[in-house]
Amino acid sequence: MFEKTIALNEFIILQRGFDLPASDRKNGNVPVVASTGIGGYHDEAKVEAPGVVIGRSGSIGGGQFITENFWPLNTTLWVKDFKGHHPRYVYYLLKSIDFKQFNVGSGVPTLNRNHLSSILVSDIGINYETKIAEILGKIDDKIELNLKINYTLEAMAQAIFKSWFVDFDPVKAKIAAIEAGEDSDGVTRAAISAISGKTDEELDQLQAEQPEHYIQLKNTAELFPSTMQESELGEIPDGWEVKSLYDFAQYINGAAFKSEDFSSNHEGLPIIKIRELKYGITPQTEFTKKEFDQKYRINNGEILFSWSGSPDTSIDIFLWTGGNGWLNQHTFRVIPQEAEEKEFIFFLLKFFKKSFIEIARNKQTTGLGHVTSKYLKNMFASFPTKNVIKLFNDVGEPIVSKIFFNSTENNNLSKIRDFLLPKLLSGELSVEAVEFAEE
Repeated sequence: MFEKTIALNEFIILQRGFDLPASDRKNGNVPVVASTGIGGYHDEAKVEAPGVVIGRSGSIGGGQFITENFWPLNTTLWVKDFKGHHPRYVYYLLKSIDFKQFNVGSGVPTLNRNHLSSILVSDIGINYETKIAEILGKIDDKIELNLKINYTLEAMAQAIFKSWFVDFDPVKAKIAAIEAGEDSDGVTRAAISAISGKTDEELDQLQAEQPEHYIQLKNTAELFPSTMQESELGEIPDGWEVKSLYDFAQYINGAAFKSEDFSSNHEGLPIIKIRELKYGITPQTEFTKKEFDQKYRINNGEILFSWSGSPDTSIDIFLWTGGNGWLNQHTFRVIPQEAEEKEFIFFLLKFFKKSFIEIARNKQTTGLGHVTSKYLKNMFASFPTKNVIKLFNDVGEPIVSKIFFNSTENNNLSKIRDFLLPKLLSGELSVEAVEFAEE
C-alpha cells in the first residue's frame, strides 16, 4: 500500500469547461467533450491534447482520455495542469474515484470543485505512474484496435449492402448486358463481375484456380432478377417490395427505471443505457435485483437502436455483447420479423444511420434529438426476396461474427482493466507482479 498522500486539488488542477451551445458550433473535426463523452464537433479547440475530462454536471465523474485537441463543455471539468504527473495515469486515477458522493445538485447531479480538497490520492512518483499507465494503456489500446477493426468490417458489409439493396448493381449489370446483346451466360457473368468487383480476365483465372468459389458467385448472381419494376421509391428489382422501416421489425422501447430500482454493489442484472451500448458494463453501470416485463430483458446478439440523445454521438445501432441485462428507455430492442433476416435488418438500420442523425438534429430540444417510431413508419426501403436475404445473411454472418468476437473480447478486456485499476492504484497489486504475469 502507498503511504504518501496528497489532496487531489494539489495533485492536479481541474477547471470548468466552456459554454458552446449547439447553435454556435461550426463544421469541423475538433471533438466537443460533454460529461458523457464526445457530444459533437466544432472548428476550434480550447485545450491541447493529451487531455483528461470528468463529468461535472448531468453525469458526474467517469473520466475521458482525449488524444486530440478538444473543446470541453461547461458540464465538465478538465485537467488544466497535470503538475508533472503522467496524463494517462491521471485519467485512470480520476476514473477510479467515486465522485457521486460529492453530488450537490438537488435535481441534476452536480460536482462542486471545492470538495476536491477532501479527496486524498497517493503520490507514487512519475516512474510508477508511467508503469501503471503503460499496463492499463496496453489494454485500452487493444480495445481501441478492436474497435477500428470492427469499423472496417462494418464498412465492408455496408458496401455490399449498398451495392445490392440501394444501387442494385447486380440487377443493373444484368440489364446492361441484355441491352448489349449478351446471351444468358454473359448476363450472369456481368452480375458476377458486379458482385465480385473482378474483371473478365480475373474471373477466368478464378474459375480455373478456384472453381468452387466461382460457382458460389454464379449461384449468387442467378438469384438477382434481370428486370426492374416501378414503385413509390422509383425503380426497384422485379419481385421485390417496398416496406416502411417500422414494418421490417418489431421495435420495443426500454423501460423507464427509477433510482429506487437500483441495487447496491452491482447486484442483479445491469441496466443498459446508451453509455453501456458505447462503453460496455463499467463501474458506473447501475444494476437492479428487481424483475420486470421480459420484453425489456436482452441478451447477447440482439440488435439495439439508441434513438434519443445527442444526434452526432448517441444515435446509433448496436449488436449487444454484454450478456443478460435490462434495457433502459430511449433505446429500441429490434426484433426482426424472421430470425434469418437479422443481418439484413442490422445493416439496413446502419445504412439509415445518417438519416436518423439528421432527423434527430432537426428535432433537437436542449441539445437532444429523437427518432421515434413515427419517423420509422414514414421511412421506406426496398425489401428483397427471401432467397436474396438469405444470401446476404450468408455473406454478412461471418462479418457479424467477427464483430461480435471483437466486441466480446473488448468486454473481457474491460473487466480485466477494471479489476486491475483499483489494485494497481492502491498498491495492493504491484506493477512487477502484473508484468511477470504478462510474460
